[in-house]
Amino acid sequence: EDVMTGYRDRVTRYEVEVAQESFCRYFPAKHGNAWCSSDILEALADFGLKAQSRSEKIALNTVLDDYEDDEFGFNTFCAIIEEARCKIRNSRTHTVFQSFKYADTEDLGGLDGERLMKLLQNLNLAFEKDSSERQTVEAMVRDCNTDPTTGLIGLSEVEFLVSAVREFMVQSKRRRERELKVEYQLSDAIFNQFRSQLIRFHQSFQELDDDHSGKLDPHEAMNLLSHFGCITSGMPLEQKLRAQALVSRYLGESEEHLLSFDRFLCVVQDLRLIGMEENIEIVQSHFNQYDRDQSGQLTIKEICQILMDLKIQPRSLSEQEAMAQLIEETDSNGSGTLSVEDLLLLVQRILERLGELNRSELLQKAEALGFSTKQAHDLWHTFEALDSSEDGLIDVAEVAEAVSLMKWQISANKLHRHVAELDADGNGQLDFIEFLHLMRRMLDDVAVVPVKMKTEEPSSPRNRPEEDDSTQKRSGRGAPTSNPVPKKR
Repeated sequence: EDVMTGYRDRVTRYEVEVAQESFCRYFPAKHGNAWCSSDILEALADFGLKAQSRSEKIALNTVLDDYEDDEFGFNTFCAIIEEARCKIRNSRTHTVFQSFKYADTEDLGGLDGERLMKLLQNLNLAFEKDSSERQTVEAMVRDCNTDPTTGLIGLSEVEFLVSAVREFMVQSKRRRERELKVEYQLSDAIFNQFRSQLIRFHQSFQELDDDHSGKLDPHEAMNLLSHFGCITSGMPLEQKLRAQALVSRYLGESEEHLLSFDRFLCVVQDLRLIGMEENIEIVQSHFNQYDRDQSGQLTIKEICQILMDLKIQPRSLSEQEAMAQLIEETDSNGSGTLSVEDLLLLVQRILERLGELNRSELLQKAEALGFSTKQAHDLWHTFEALDSSEDGLIDVAEVAEAVSLMKWQISANKLHRHVAELDADGNGQLDFIEFLHLMRRMLDDVAVVPVKMKTEEPSSPRNRPEEDDSTQKRSGRGAPTSNPVPKKR
């Protein structure tokens, strides 16, 4: 078993080229380079070996400690790859075993190809259907060794497959991130700050870029910032005005009054700083309460307690997984401790991510009703613009205003009837989900152009960024960064 494990962990002749590219990206010479743990970790990640959990980080750091020397070369790099593969795989044995037992519903001691793909999907390793990456993973499943008697794939083989797919996924993601950095000429600072979000940001940016110009108009930009939790309703007025001024300034720097992807990242960076400034006092206060030895470092357990004190808690499994992932990402070296600066950034990113997950859930429900992604964003923007009280509800009068703005010919009686049928709690108001169902009925009732807001916008007491209406579509309403943490009493 040990011999087979060692053999399968070796860098094959098919992998040498990728290993060389990863090595040379950070080290100029094949031999005699100065030892640099951070650069070695980056090179390993480019190859596909990136520790995600704390146990994996500890395992990887153990390998580096064993090889640390004054000089570092390509042969040592390959030796580290082989040992790191083995130790990282062993560190996730329990997780893979639990997933294997869950997939092996008939307790056969093995899985067929279909169930193995479901196992990978449960581990978020399956890629999107019909993608080239998915086809590669399916080919890897077909190449797995099977039991000669049952024809099924056993646990040991599944462990090697999970490791191989993980490497392929990390390698592909890192390559795409580097491509985006070159394409948009991102600075090292911006690239490093947004690397973990870069692909997701770019995909959503392209989805909202209707004319494929590579730039967003004010309305599209505000939609995207709201989608990623950078801008939400119900913010303190001072923070709201700062955010509005910031967005207007970036738009004003472009002659076309448009936002390119690299400038969009700058907007997010500045909005994030505004949010962190808003929360620094309360975060520092909580940190100091737990930092009894004044070491400037708190354990992850203490960090989680602070998040609970700040009422930043997950409400679903997806939110719990997102928060755990951000904590692991913030604890990049696996030390199990964070500084106050780390905590401040973590709080901001969690607030953004929770806002994004909430927005995504609502948009998915809109798309399930037959609305396109763009229509779903526009409907959300319309709903928020109408929600003058910012309580997540709109009344019949506000719904009528939306119908009028969209030039839909529908009688007041029919509108009231629809609202009454959809108003589940009978309070005379609609939440966003009820509003979606109402809009779906409207589209089914009348022949209209698919949902698209006109240049005018519902009356609302809220302040909005100033824009050049003669050349661009009207922007969505301005709002500041994600909800601040509750103020300390």
